Amino acid sequence: MITTINEYKKILESYSRSNLYHAIKTEYALTALDKNKLAAHSIQRYWPDGKRRKDDEEGYDESYFLRGLSLTRDKKYAANWNNIIFEFDQEKLKNKYKIIPYNWGFSIGGGYKKQNHKREKEEFLIVSKEESSFNNKEFLNMIKKPGGYIYPLDKYLVGIYISKNSYDIYTDKNTKQYEPFERIKEHKLYKGLL
Repeated sequence: MITTINEYKKILESYSRSNLYHAIKTEYALTALDKNKLAAHSIQRYWPDGKRRKDDEEGYDESYFLRGLSLTRDKKYAANWNNIIFEFDQEKLKNKYKIIPYNWGFSIGGGYKKQNHKREKEEFLIVSKEESSFNNKEFLNMIKKPGGYIYPLDKYLVGIYISKNSYDIYTDKNTKQYEPFERIKEHKLYKGLL
């Protein structure tokens, strides 16, 4: 139990400095490691007035877009999203990029109000901003290319994991995933299965 303000401050400081995790497909992880840069394909909406809007609110479609990387403080949560989990040093990332807490689920209007909108543990690393609104065709063209890169990747990456669920499914030597997983396991930052 926390008994003093100083204990509370220490807990908050350690939490704000904790490492962050990003789940990624195996082939994209290998490309990122080979090129020493990670493409920023994640997108979040923002509005110039700073207000967050739900998808059933007026003005929702006039959003601009943040381009970056979706991260979480919970590595087990990350392991549920894809085959490979990258672990990043949050303090080093903050020296170059802005990181904001972001609850994607908040934007879902209507019935979502009954759900716990604080269930998500997402941090969004901003690499760039698209400071204009897009129609559907322009939006589809925008998302074909990354919004930038986390570069050099080896400056920020401190660990690599393989999702145990994916590993259990794809480690039969007759599958095309077997060799890529073996390459990941040979990397100097590989820490094991999650």
